Parts: sequence; structure tokens; C-alpha cells
Amino acid sequence: FDVPKLPPGGAADDPDCELHGLAGDIDTEDQQTRETLLEHVTEAGDVGKDDNVEGWVDEMAALSQAHREVLQELIRPVSMLLVKVRKISFKTINSTTLLLPAWARCLEELKLEFKLIPRDVTTRWNSTHDMLRFVLEHRKAINSYTGDRRNDLREFELTAEEWKIVKQLCEILEVSCSFRGMLR
Repeated sequence: FDVPKLPPGGAADDPDCELHGLAGDIDTEDQQTRETLLEHVTEAGDVGKDDNVEGWVDEMAALSQAHREVLQELIRPVSMLLVKVRKISFKTINSTTLLLPAWARCLEELKLEFKLIPRDVTTRWNSTHDMLRFVLEHRKAINSYTGDRRNDLREFELTAEEWKIVKQLCEILEVSCSFRGMLR
């Protein structure tokens, strides 16, 4: 669910304009996350394990331009919520003086154990599931945290419809995780 590229000088009425505005510098953030993970994995000696991509097919490449546009329109709500959750996670982890303490206070007020919001990393197939499951399990905390104006995260608040999509994605990805576990 990558953010589609906007043509140079993209129009404000383009339906992807809001998504791009929200995503901002998510590619840079994703790169930083990958680099951090790579350092951690390299230290653990886990490089290359289970990273076989043979046989993968780019299904989008097989679609006509019209079908790709329809598909992009249909998955836009999913892309929006994934961008929002990724940004919440990234901003929290990388704001050690403001947002991280605010997240800790929010969890403390709800009498929840302190845990960081997992990052979604493109090189780890189940990280999206881990991130979404965490967010769903901590829904009250996420709502309180993003709803607090002092945190300046209001643009990342999830709507009721987006929470439904989070739940559905968790259910779908849970099946995928379970199936992958059976194959081992």
C-alpha cells in the first residue's frame, strides 16, 4: 500500500493530494527505520534469513491503467490509515523529549504498561500486522494521544471507519501470519 506518485505540479483536486500531504516525508522515515532495523539485525546475525522473494509477481504491472486507477481509488482509505499509523509511530519514537513522554503519560493514565508503538518496516513481512494489532489493542490510548492538542497529532486521528479497517486488516493479516507459521 505504497503512496502513489503525484505527477509534477499535482493538482489540489487530485484525490491523492491529501494522502501525499499526510504522508509528507514518509519515504525518509521508512529509510531511517530500515537502517535502524538493519543495524539491529546485523548485530544479531539474522541477515538474509527468510527473505526469499523468488516467485513474487507484481500484480499491478499486469493491470491496465484504468484498472490500476480503480484499484488505487478503492485502497485509498487503507493507504490513508496506514500512513496515519506509521506517522504516529515514527513521530513518537523520534520525539524523545515531547511525544515519547506524552505517550508514556497517556498509557500511565489508562493504567497500561509502557510499550512503544511498533514500526512498520517494509523488509519485515509481518510488521504491518504487529503495528496494527498493537494499535487496535491500544485504541483508547491512541485516541487519547492523537486527540490531545498539545501533541499536535490531530491530523493523524483515526475515524470510526478507519478503526473498522484496522480491525479487518488485523483479522486478514492474522490469518496470513497463522498460515505462515504452519508452513515452518
